[in-house]
Amino acid sequence: MKFFHLSDLHIGIKLYNRDLLEDQKIVLRQIVEQAGKECPDAIVIAGDIYDKAIPSVEAVGVFDQFVRNLRRTVPNAVIMMISGNHDSAPRVNLYRNILEEQKIYMVGMPPQRPEE
Repeated sequence: MKFFHLSDLHIGIKLYNRDLLEDQKIVLRQIVEQAGKECPDAIVIAGDIYDKAIPSVEAVGVFDQFVRNLRRTVPNAVIMMISGNHDSAPRVNLYRNILEEQKIYMVGMPPQRPEE
């Protein structure tokens, strides 16, 4: 089994008032390209998807495009994500049930009930 492991994407981060979103788009495209070459069975994003608990609309859009491109490029890979300390766990958990149908597991919060 082959894994791609990513963490600390911090999409939307600004350093010294410089917006890095365009640079992040380039890096995320490169990740998608590598995933296409390697064809991993699973892609794991281990926290800090965004740089802020309430990310900008642009940051959410960049992440949405990234996940969409991953799904198109490696359609058989399972994509798994967890929230980190920079993410809002309830927001990351938001579309958990819908995404699960596409083999995309976006878990923001630990299980709350035994059936989870």
